[in-house]
This record gives sequence, C-alpha cells and structure tokens, in this order.
Amino acid sequence: MPRGRNRTSSSREPRSRDLWLVDTTSKGSSVWIYRDHKLLAVGIGALGTQHITALRVSADGARVALTVRTGTTSSLVIARLQRTGSKAVPALGAPLTIRVDLDRIDGLAWSANATLALLASRGGAPLQPYQVTTDGAAVDNVGSSPNARSLAAELGQPLLLGGTDGRVYSYEQGVRWQDLAAGENPCYPG
Repeated sequence: MPRGRNRTSSSREPRSRDLWLVDTTSKGSSVWIYRDHKLLAVGIGALGTQHITALRVSADGARVALTVRTGTTSSLVIARLQRTGSKAVPALGAPLTIRVDLDRIDGLAWSANATLALLASRGGAPLQPYQVTTDGAAVDNVGSSPNARSLAAELGQPLLLGGTDGRVYSYEQGVRWQDLAAGENPCYPG
C-alpha cells in the first residue's frame, strides 16, 4: 500500500485504462496500478531506491518514461513493460537512462511513438519545452517560452504549455507558440 506523502505522478494507460501512480518516501519510490478499485504494486527493481518524479505510459502500453531526480539534477529513463498475461500486473524491465544534456526535468509526456516532450532546463536557465527522441539522439528546443510552468502532449495533437502568466499556449510543428486560453495546467484526456 502506498505509504509516502508525495504522490508525484499519475498516468492513464490508454489501452487498459489502468491508472498508474508513483508514491515517494525518503527511502525511494514505489509504482502502483489502480485497477478495478484495487491498488496493485508494480515491480520496479532498482528504481525503487530512486526518487521518481514523473511516470508516463506510452500510447501502445509497451513502455514507460520516467524522470528520476538525484539532488538537483534529473535523468530521463525508459523501461519496457513486462507482461505475463492480459490481467497480470506488469513489471518494469531493465531501465535505460537516456543521455540528454538537461539538468532539471519538470514535465514529461509522450508526443509521438518515439518522442517525448519535456519541460526542462540547461545550465540553470528557465524551464523550456524540448522534444527528445527515445534514444536521446535528438534533443530539440521547441521555440522559446520564457514563462513555462507545465506541458501536455498527445500523439497527433499540438504540444500544450501552461505558463506562469495563467495562459495556455499551443505549438504545432513549424508554428510559433500561440495563446490559446486562460489556464495553468493543460492536459489531454486519458
């Protein structure tokens, strides 16, 4: 049963509708699935001793992306979901740390099958939106946004950014950030 006071992240798995939860204590993190009104523990191996700050399940339900914080820096980690049956609780496979030149990652979402949207900073600079391939080969800044606070992404949809100014902005490939509406924490359903 989750014992931490800091439930740092949640993610809905699109295919099964399971709700994934991250619970953090001073000793580490645990991952849980809420299914059929029950909390089920997910095997996470060595990641249990880490401070997981975000978890997102991929649209195909085959992988999870996580951010792990150590001190003041963050790492991007991807793990395959190991499933033994349709109703079995999956476990995380061996975690793969994606090497990216980013110090702090505060937002995480899948924007394509092999691309993640991150809200991150480099060298103490303000948070900015980035698109990062799952192998770390490409780390691209997605247009300058000096007031980034949160982000949301969904396959085939524009990237959304919540600003510290209380506005939500939308970004489509090749187009600048456009003011969309009042708000602070945009999200896509699911």
